Amino acid sequence: MKRFRVLWIFVLAVVTAVFVLYQGVQALSAQDGGPQFTVDEGALEVSVQDGSEALLRGITARDGEDGDVTDSILVEKLSDFYDGNRRLVTYAAFDSDDNVAKASREIVYTDYTSPRFSLTHALRWKAGESLNLTQLVQASDALDGDLTGKVTVRTETTISSRTAGVYPISFSVTNSAGDTQTLETQLEIYDPQVNEASLELTDYLVYWEGEDIDYRSYLQSVTAGGVKYSFQPGSQTGTSAGGGSLSRSDISIRSQLDTSQAGVYPVYLTYQDGTYQGTTLLLVVVE
Repeated sequence: MKRFRVLWIFVLAVVTAVFVLYQGVQALSAQDGGPQFTVDEGALEVSVQDGSEALLRGITARDGEDGDVTDSILVEKLSDFYDGNRRLVTYAAFDSDDNVAKASREIVYTDYTSPRFSLTHALRWKAGESLNLTQLVQASDALDGDLTGKVTVRTETTISSRTAGVYPISFSVTNSAGDTQTLETQLEIYDPQVNEASLELTDYLVYWEGEDIDYRSYLQSVTAGGVKYSFQPGSQTGTSAGGGSLSRSDISIRSQLDTSQAGVYPVYLTYQDGTYQGTTLLLVVVE
């Protein structure tokens, strides 16, 4: 009996010690409050090409019990853009007691550019031609890549593909960082003419920085009377399958582009000979 009492007292002492130790650990954990962050001063500069690991530069975390818990740090979220190309990144770190601590810092993209639009066709259509605005415009950016599916098209009035006229139109797109870009311009419906020539461009919408721009460098082909003259990049002369030739200088330009003023400028390129005539439209965006 005496031996049993001694064993019982021993077991009770062990249980009590374990309980006290557990309570002490919990108290220490509560007092510790979880991981503590150390973050380098100033905004973190990153490239749009960098992965999430680049966002973890210059940040560490320590815990009162576990010591260094930097490996537990995760990128929890990224804010939308503010003040240009700046975003706020929020981190989370964990310890072995499942305590979670959070910290935030500012990041700056060194090479970010806002979403840009492109056109698959000139904003100039023959009356009576089929017009599909949703297939007309594309958009992309460095963060998300292709944004075409997010483009919205707005018109102030109903566009009649059978009625010649000039119709205000705008394109808008927003990327995953909340950067919204809108392009406001006009779409022209014109009455087709007899013996019309067709001009194709490599691009129908360009963003321009600088002064002089060679509009004719965007010319890809001219078709007149069933003969197609194709232009290679850098070549001043287009050639046909039959051996004929046409100079880029034969294309006349009508433009009021002002590279010193931001805006969207229409530029008309026209081919005309004694029989055939045709015009296409290039939009130049000065930012």
